[in-house]
Amino acid sequence: MHQSIRRLKSVPTVLCRAGALSRELLLATIRLAAALKLRPSFRSGTDIQTSLGKTIVRFCERLGPAYIKVGQILSTRQDLFPSKVIAELVRLQDRLPPVRRGEINAAFQADFGMSLAQAFCEFDEQAVATGSIASVYRARMLDGKRVAVKIKRTGIDAIVSADLTLMRLGAHLLSFTPPFRSFPLKRAAAEISESIERQLDFSLEANSSCRLREALSWEDGIVVPRLVDKLCSRSVITMEMLEEFNCPFTSCRSPDRNLRTVLRALYRMIFVVGLIHCDLHPGNLRFVKNGGVAIVDFGFTSTLEYEQRLKFAEFFYSMANGDGQRCAEITIQTAIRVPLDLNYQLFEAQVVALVARAKGVSTGRFNVAAFVAGLFEIQRRFRIVGTTSFLMPIISLLMIEGLAKRVAADIDFQNEAQPYIFRASIRPVSQPQRSLAIRESA
Repeated sequence: MHQSIRRLKSVPTVLCRAGALSRELLLATIRLAAALKLRPSFRSGTDIQTSLGKTIVRFCERLGPAYIKVGQILSTRQDLFPSKVIAELVRLQDRLPPVRRGEINAAFQADFGMSLAQAFCEFDEQAVATGSIASVYRARMLDGKRVAVKIKRTGIDAIVSADLTLMRLGAHLLSFTPPFRSFPLKRAAAEISESIERQLDFSLEANSSCRLREALSWEDGIVVPRLVDKLCSRSVITMEMLEEFNCPFTSCRSPDRNLRTVLRALYRMIFVVGLIHCDLHPGNLRFVKNGGVAIVDFGFTSTLEYEQRLKFAEFFYSMANGDGQRCAEITIQTAIRVPLDLNYQLFEAQVVALVARAKGVSTGRFNVAAFVAGLFEIQRRFRIVGTTSFLMPIISLLMIEGLAKRVAADIDFQNEAQPYIFRASIRPVSQPQRSLAIRESA
């Protein structure tokens, strides 16, 4: 009953968001049309590219967090967009308008019963980074420790809820159109919505941060900052400030080595831990020039149960070794729906051909998005409704692939995964999840 009332209350907000979406789409079309009229040649006209990038950024910023997340993913794909477009999209990673000072004081008073002056001896009002949901600030605690303080935007919960309602509605409507009938669009939208909604509760992020800090301690060169438990809540996270991890990705002495470090950490998350950081854009990665990577912001995470990890690992291993027949079998085994009249021999042949094209290809030539799109297209042709369990690991790999194409195109994604794929077959020992209240303080 309470849920139904809450949904009814959100209807006006959703309608407003829908109106804003329509308005912004119209304005974006007008801006681009005007720019193209001035210079029709898109490829050679850098001003047109810049105009396109600025239009996308403006569109995402005006419409809020759900759309900004899409823009952040696009900002890593230099293989898909010109450099001038990417230069504008990068702004969506950590240079958005910051949380206002009044909101920060209100959050601390509501969550901890104290003001900023009572919690810190210094608090820099200039934000270190600003994202779609929160801003991060430098501060010094009363005992002298330097920390980073992440503050959630006031009223962001209602805005995100409205955006996700529109996303689910759009997925529902598109699911009736021929191109999407065989794709589990509604389930995919539901899973993405759930992951984004989790970002609104910082206590969940704190638990994810602790779990991954422990798990990634096995990976050389990876650092996850410690939390200050007494200053963590549903809308505030306080963690140690890693001052030395502030080198831009492209300025590192060995960006290819650092990228391999991040990739191995991601493979451990996917195949061994089952808790995946789904937002590994450059804004959430910090580097040092002589090697080493710090991973921050664990709000956008997803879990893979043991059986799902095992199937994903087996599929990845079979793909890497050119075993298209096994990839076809796993696709059928994990599918939500398979037609009774499926021509399995023809289906298998097409999957085998797709896998053969991907085997042993370097990152510079292998395209994760193209491979996934190819597999989905085969499923669509044979009216197979595939699983959405692998959606979040794929999103994470797309993020890293975008970075790899910039600085380390010779990395073999498939070969780097091999050690972690074998570990995926080891069933983990069940352990009680640590709560925020019992974690070790910084």
